[in-house]
Amino acid sequence: MEILGENNEKPEIEYPCDWEYRLIGRSGDLIQTAVETLIPKEHNLAFSHKSKSGKFISFVLTVHVQSEEERLSYYHMLNETQVIMQIL
Repeated sequence: MEILGENNEKPEIEYPCDWEYRLIGRSGDLIQTAVETLIPKEHNLAFSHKSKSGKFISFVLTVHVQSEEERLSYYHMLNETQVIMQIL
């Protein structure tokens, strides 16, 4: 996942830093279990929103990443689960 800033340019991200992933799925319990399994280091997973219909739930995952490679690795691991439908 490439991040583009203003003028479609890649922004300068200083590492290490705290990074937020917004996770959307259908089951809060399954999202929490997936995050606990995939993210071995200390992190914060906070409830964010439930859809009006109640079908979807979102969380904000904050984790301290050391590099772009680590940030992208977490993104890809989370994206490959069948539990998390979308990562923003």
